[in-house]
Amino acid sequence: MSQRELESIQSLADWLGLPTIEVATAYSQRRADTDPLPMLLWQYGFISSLDQLNCALAWETANSESSAAISHQLAVIG
Repeated sequence: MSQRELESIQSLADWLGLPTIEVATAYSQRRADTDPLPMLLWQYGFISSLDQLNCALAWETANSESSAAISHQLAVIG
């Protein structure tokens, strides 16, 4: 697991107030990079309310937008 992935796991755990191990467990069950981590957290019972799910989805959206912006900046620079 890369440093960036570890930081993302910790960030989401902090965002949701969950133990890092729960987020890491759901993350390890992803079969592809496109598998939505919030849905895996829901599936495994680590989040149980729609409010938590919405927060996780908001976190994912915010982080995917920043990742896309960084990728775009690197493409422009390169």
